[in-house]
Amino acid sequence: MIDGLDSTVGEISDAMEGLTTKVSDLLQTKLTDFISSGLSAAEIIFLTRF
Repeated sequence: MIDGLDSTVGEISDAMEGLTTKVSDLLQTKLTDFISSGLSAAEIIFLTRF
């Protein structure tokens, strides 16, 4: 019984770790894209005004 519970907890933990990694990677990519586009827009505004 304990071995089965240990195994199940390990599988759940591994699955959650994978999910957490994927979500974290996605958020990092989206945040990087957002900042990059914001900086590009700021550069265009700055260059057209000065």
